[in-house]
Amino acid sequence: MNNIRKALTNSIISNKVLFTYFLLLRYYLNNTNSKKKRHKNIVMLHAGRTGSSVIADMLSQHTNIKWNGEIYLDYPKYLTFFTSDPIQFLIYKMYQKHSKIYGFELKALKNQHLEMFIKLSLEEYLEEITNLGYSYFIFLKRKNLLRRYISIIQMLETNVYHTTKNPVKPRIITINTKNIWINNQKTDLINYFKILEKEYDDVQKIIKKYNFLYLSYEEDVLANPSIAYKKICKYINVEIQNPKVNLKRTNPFSIKEVVANYEEIEMELRNTDYYWMLES
Repeated sequence: MNNIRKALTNSIISNKVLFTYFLLLRYYLNNTNSKKKRHKNIVMLHAGRTGSSVIADMLSQHTNIKWNGEIYLDYPKYLTFFTSDPIQFLIYKMYQKHSKIYGFELKALKNQHLEMFIKLSLEEYLEEITNLGYSYFIFLKRKNLLRRYISIIQMLETNVYHTTKNPVKPRIITINTKNIWINNQKTDLINYFKILEKEYDDVQKIIKKYNFLYLSYEEDVLANPSIAYKKICKYINVEIQNPKVNLKRTNPFSIKEVVANYEEIEMELRNTDYYWMLES
């Protein structure tokens, strides 16, 4: 029995080594060929539930763009087989396929990709990737933080991240205004908004030294995602094509239709700078 276990263990280790060599060989071949064809590299920073997926889907339809989404969600499964270096991992993902333009997304607020996977500050990470040829930076922000929070709760309750169909009826939720978690701590609704605003401001201060494109969910995505798409194409100086808008809003309903304790939320936001969020 011990011999069988030993043989199985050696077989597993051998397979891991072979898989690692395979990845390294594929990386080397793709890296060499792709570098010759690559013209531009882009990163889009956002916080999630900001309309990034519909933009990403449209960009991925462009004939000259390889859009790779939130690549660091796949990072943990590569740690054993390939690399424990998040920058090397990015390099590997960059050159898997040939394309003139490569782009990916990074959730840039606290307790998101930088702290979960990369273990670098945003300043350090941006400096690292500029050395890899990244010169185009997109910052996508959703101003209505109440709407974003509702979207997060609905996503967690239904496990529906995106949809290609228009929802028929609203998903009703209740917001506990005194028990909202952010950055591993409990707070109230108003302070939650203040913390997020501060984090958004911190990100914008850091990237202002770069040539970045600012996009607003409310102005550039909500009514017509093609606005954001065209702005990005103009920013990176590529042909504007005609992509399909495949993804629909997961919650097109008013806040009053969605939130069971709407009156409580209204009282909470009254006489604050956030009251407008109820109306949009």
